[in-house]
Amino acid sequence: MPRILCALAVLAAVAAHPARGSAQEAVTAPGRPSVIEFSYGWNGGITLGPGGKARVASYPRVVTVAPSSPAAAAGLRAGDMIVSVDGRDGMSTPLFENVRAGRAVVLRIRRGDEEREIRFVPRALPRR
Repeated sequence: MPRILCALAVLAAVAAHPARGSAQEAVTAPGRPSVIEFSYGWNGGITLGPGGKARVASYPRVVTVAPSSPAAAAGLRAGDMIVSVDGRDGMSTPLFENVRAGRAVVLRIRRGDEEREIRFVPRALPRR
């Protein structure tokens, strides 16, 4: 439970102060953690609904993209709205819970009036 609250606090901070968001977000999941190498936030903010489940008021927007990342090479840009992640609605949280290093991720994004799919393969976090 503390990890979920911490993640919500980080997302809220990114949404409130997009310029201060990290260029890399570690996605921890079973197996080797991967990195998506971009930050995102919700302009409408995040609220806690019944049972403590996070609810968002808008689709998240990409804030920064690491220049040499797989996401950047695939064409992801700051300002893109994330409509879905691997077919899962972009207003659902957490967005990247099933992301694994070495396995393709398909983002459906909206840029202006156009929607498109961007596919990239996240890298693994370096071993320490």
